Amino acid sequence: MAKRKSFAGHKVLHAQEHEDARQAAERYASVKGLTITEKVTVNYATVQTPTPEGVMTALIMENKEHHGKAAELLESMMERGITKRTRGERRRHYNQTMERITRNHALISALLDKSVEPASLETSVEEVTDPTPEPKKAEVKPKAKAKTKPKAQRSKSKESQNLPSKTEIRNMKVGDLRKLCIIYNLSEEGNGAQLKARLIENLHTE
Repeated sequence: MAKRKSFAGHKVLHAQEHEDARQAAERYASVKGLTITEKVTVNYATVQTPTPEGVMTALIMENKEHHGKAAELLESMMERGITKRTRGERRRHYNQTMERITRNHALISALLDKSVEPASLETSVEEVTDPTPEPKKAEVKPKAKAKTKPKAQRSKSKESQNLPSKTEIRNMKVGDLRKLCIIYNLSEEGNGAQLKARLIENLHTE
């Protein structure tokens, strides 16, 4: 079983109150081409889950951009000659930006309280770039590629293969059940029977 660096950090990361901030970090990382996840194995099931260090770094980077946007909006509201309606629209955008900053900052502060440090951009958070293919000569015809499953379909089937079976879930101990609930963003409250029923209902329904 993979050992996590900071179980307390993962508990904070998957708390219900920080769900919006965690999802914002995942969206930002996806747009920027950053990897903020790690492979975790629980009872022979391997899944990709965000790390506290990666999420913190993504939120710090996003807040830096939000602060710049907020400064621009404040400056634009001081322009002369704009209508009351235009100024009101800019004020609304400014308020939304500040709300996102506050949301992100709450999770950043909670992770710092658990001694989580931002990830290094050269290690845990890696920039993913697609190499630009070199132009081919006109007289050389490219070879036909073998048909493969669509990327979304391949990752979906791979994810389903990594899910623990109903039998494996029924044979898990309470500690492993709670860890699996955290990974799949499910409530870890209740006894062993309740945890097993919750996991089977959410992971093995069509």
